[in-house]
Amino acid sequence: MKELETVTSESDKQAASVDETYQLALLSMESFHTYSRELLDKGRPSDITRAACQLHDRATELLYNDVTAVKYHPPQVTFTPGDVTQIKRLDLIGKVTVTTGKPLGAFWRFH
Repeated sequence: MKELETVTSESDKQAASVDETYQLALLSMESFHTYSRELLDKGRPSDITRAACQLHDRATELLYNDVTAVKYHPPQVTFTPGDVTQIKRLDLIGKVTVTTGKPLGAFWRFH
């Protein structure tokens, strides 16, 4: 049970980390969209022209931060019951086998 709890805990941490990465990416995109929309709706033409390079650079940065490369693959956990015909003192119940999923992708940092 302790081994299973350890695997579950580590898997939960990895899933939370990937979720946080996705949430940060979403927040960055929403922030950019809100700023762009506000500039378009309330800004003067000169404000828009002045911000054009900055907007373009930020849009490009957001496009190249590929969060789809960040994936979560939970481990495959298998329980094999002990062989009652060959019970050993330390293997009365059985064995837990953990096969890890694919490695997590690169993590990107967002502003």
